[in-house]
Amino acid sequence: QFTVVGIIIANFIANVVEYELMSQDPGVLSFFDDLDVAFTILFTIELAANIICHSKEFPLPFLYNGWHILDTVVVMVSLVTVGDLLGDQGSGIKVIRILRAF
Repeated sequence: QFTVVGIIIANFIANVVEYELMSQDPGVLSFFDDLDVAFTILFTIELAANIICHSKEFPLPFLYNGWHILDTVVVMVSLVTVGDLLGDQGSGIKVIRILRAF
């Protein structure tokens, strides 16, 4: 549990630093893109582990829990963003990831 909280805080800090830098340097942009991919992978693994742990109550009771719904939505948005399915519009969706901190 503390590990997940640490990852959430690290992701939040990385997003704040990326926003504050607003760098146009391709190396910096590539670094933050790679960091986004890494965090998305970690959050996807965490969601999969959560689903497996609640597999006896999946799908309905799992989806009745608001935190599970939020977790699922944030991971899905992160996967879409990382998949670059939204092109340049994906940067606005990063704000939704901050909800994980709450």
